[in-house]
Amino acid sequence: MIGARVMRTLSEWSSRPKAPGFEEFLAELGTLGLKGTEFDAHAYARALERHLAYAIEVEKASDLTGRGDLAHRVLSSLVRQAGAMGVTQFFPDADPPRFLILTADGLNPWLYQHTVFHELAHVAAGHPFRHRLAPLAAPRPNGRSVDGTRVGGHEETVRFPPRRLALRRPFLDENLCESEADLRAEYAILAGNLGQISLQKDNLNQAG
Repeated sequence: MIGARVMRTLSEWSSRPKAPGFEEFLAELGTLGLKGTEFDAHAYARALERHLAYAIEVEKASDLTGRGDLAHRVLSSLVRQAGAMGVTQFFPDADPPRFLILTADGLNPWLYQHTVFHELAHVAAGHPFRHRLAPLAAPRPNGRSVDGTRVGGHEETVRFPPRRLALRRPFLDENLCESEADLRAEYAILAGNLGQISLQKDNLNQAG
């Protein structure tokens, strides 16, 4: 079933540029020390943290009830009101740079893993993040800003993380970023469940 989902996602990418291959994803796992091992989304997050020197938090919306942090309250509201399964806020000026991933409540185990892997894929690929929570001010020197607009009295800029796992340059188009994140999530679930067997599939692909 997981393999079929990967094939469907790949077929959707057939007409799009630079679709990442499974062997490329496995090479990234090798960099993280996860290639050929069984892992879940939280293990992948910790490996990304170590390799990229980021702080990555994964929370459920219900876990943030009553917290006064503006970022947590805004993200909780976004998840609840938009019906989103997950959302990520990037804090580029934190030391180290910080990512807060918030998931909806009530997701089944598979959907929860897929949602977290999807959000982590944006981090691994170095996709641009919309930075909405800072008061309107001049762009900070830490990170590139490609636009700046007012949203509800706040600055909204698009910021690129300073480091990424992927060798490919990140997409700028939001739809392509979302499609790549879906594909990477499918790869992660496949590799994380297969462990050593994923290496056999990689060898077959290279032989072909």
